[in-house]
Amino acid sequence: MNKLLISIVLTTGFLLSGCVTQSESAQMILKDETKETIRKKIKEGKTTQNQIRETFGKPTSTTFDGGMEIWSYDYFSQELDVTSALIPYVSLFNYKTRADLHQKGLIIFFNNNSKKTVNRYTFYESNSQLNDKTRVGR
Repeated sequence: MNKLLISIVLTTGFLLSGCVTQSESAQMILKDETKETIRKKIKEGKTTQNQIRETFGKPTSTTFDGGMEIWSYDYFSQELDVTSALIPYVSLFNYKTRADLHQKGLIIFFNNNSKKTVNRYTFYESNSQLNDKTRVGR
């Protein structure tokens, strides 16, 4: 039973160690963006919808509210590290997992005018880490 559990943990570790999840390459556009880089690229009342599309590509989602068109761009990645489960002898009965979660989002509200200029925008960023130490077998 312990050998089966250890081999499952090891196999999972090899498959998931350092794995980054991203559903679409277009969403990767926000990966290296910060509030400062976004501020340089978007000027409220001046930057047009066409310029936004040229800079950031196709939005993740498009909605309408009160006559305004709203574009959203999302970036999410998760890195799972179970390498401590792969160290012989040290982790025969204990293993640790860690998941690093990174999320960024850009929401842009466009004026309902002929040029479709940016009315306002919001950029947010969130980083979190989940840790777990599990004891296998007693």
